[in-house]
Parts: sequence; structure tokens; C-alpha cells
Amino acid sequence: KTHIRFCCAGGHYSYLLGIASILQKYFILDDNVIFSGYSAGCVPALLCCLNIDISNEFLELNIPLLEELQTNKLKSFFNFIPTLKKYLLSRLNIISEDIYLNANNRLNCNLTHIPTFQNHIIDNYQNNEDLVDCILASGHLPIYNNCIFYNYRNNYYVDGGLTQYINKEKSFFNPNYNLIELKRNKWRDLPGNWIFISSCSKYSEYLYELGKLDGLNNIQYFN
Repeated sequence: KTHIRFCCAGGHYSYLLGIASILQKYFILDDNVIFSGYSAGCVPALLCCLNIDISNEFLELNIPLLEELQTNKLKSFFNFIPTLKKYLLSRLNIISEDIYLNANNRLNCNLTHIPTFQNHIIDNYQNNEDLVDCILASGHLPIYNNCIFYNYRNNYYVDGGLTQYINKEKSFFNPNYNLIELKRNKWRDLPGNWIFISSCSKYSEYLYELGKLDGLNNIQYFN
């Protein structure tokens, strides 16, 4: 079996989407593949796990999301996470109200629990909204939402990347799993501060194309 982990990306999330689109195009991501994500890495992990065409969602979800953020006075600040929830949940519900079932036991989302500051791993979901909330809790930073902590299943969480090395998934230690770890700086140093999430669609498209290019140029890594 194969375990594909998408690490933190912040404002460079489009780069990981580009790499993930290459995975979808050239490899079979069936039940023999499990996924995990930290923070923004949960989004490409989700799309790969549910077999949702990333090239299409980049245009139909990501670009409209950024265009809406551009109309806000503060752009992504205090708006990115609630706007992402609106778009992502809508897309999942359009595909199927039961699509979350395909993520059960195949998608590991890493969250940082508050106040214990322990890493919690979620791999089972109750419905589409529960799945989306889990992903957003994993990527929660107060500057991109309208609350200090993300309330998920009556617990408070912040970005899972803060504790990503405290409690790894069991498959990380399982020799029967081939681990593929994808990071925003795995093959190059990307332009711009990765902490800042830009609402500029052109910048997002640029990072996405870089991710596709690096995925193709390093396609042997996935073998």
C-alpha cells in the first residue's frame, strides 16, 4: 500500500494542488492508497482521496473563491476559511451528499487540540459538513477566520501543522506502506511568503503551474 502525505503549504497551497493533479493524471489512486494532510495540505489530500478532478476544481472552486475574496476589503484576512467552507461544502454536496463515506479510513486529517496542544488525527467522518469542518480545523489560523479557535466536535483546534511531528499516523511506522511526502519546498523555493494567503488568482495560477511542472519533472519519485 501507499501513503501520500501532503504537508503544510499556507499561501502556497496551489503549488500542492498542481502536484496532486499530476498524481491524479498518471497514477491509479484506488483503495490501496491512503492520504493524510496537515493544514492546507488537507485540501489536495481530500480531492485525491475522493477522486475529484483537481484540474476542474481549480477552475470551478478555487478561482471563484479567490475572486470573491478580492471583493472583500480585507481580502483573505478573516475571510478565507469561512469562504472556503462555503465553496468546498457546496461542491461536495453537488457531487453527492454521501461522498464523505469515501474518505472514511482513507483520509487522515491532523489537528492541533487546544488547550492541550496535542496532535489529534481524524480518519472517520459523519457527513459532508463534518468532513469539511475537519479540514478547516486542520488549517485554522485566526487571521484567516472570524474566531480564535475552530470549534470542531465540541473541541477547540488550530492549525495541525503546529504539532504535525508529535503524533504520526500508524501507517508512517508501518513498513508495508510506501510513504510519499509532498512539501511546498520539496523541489524548489517558491516566491512569496508562504504564511500569507493571497487572493490574487494570477498568483494562484502561477503556483499551480509550477506544481504541475515539478510533479512532471519528478514523476519518478512517485514510483
